[in-house]
Amino acid sequence: DDAVLGDGAVPAERFAAVTARTLVVCGGFSSARSRAATRTLAEALPRARHRTLTGQTHEVAPQVLAPVLADFFARDVYVRQAS
Repeated sequence: DDAVLGDGAVPAERFAAVTARTLVVCGGFSSARSRAATRTLAEALPRARHRTLTGQTHEVAPQVLAPVLADFFARDVYVRQAS
């Protein structure tokens, strides 16, 4: 991820146009740079929800990720929540 992030800047103006509900997830043990980028991305997306998965790296365990995804997709009404 760090190679793709380049200077780490998230082009917020480009993401502001995305209208889909979006779940942005990072692992609690991911690099500080990746965690910051996911937070910035979630703030830039109008309908984003950010979740940090405690104890996880970039390679999240399926049994940890599955309930997070199920909860996200089960919600009919979106409310921005802090992670």
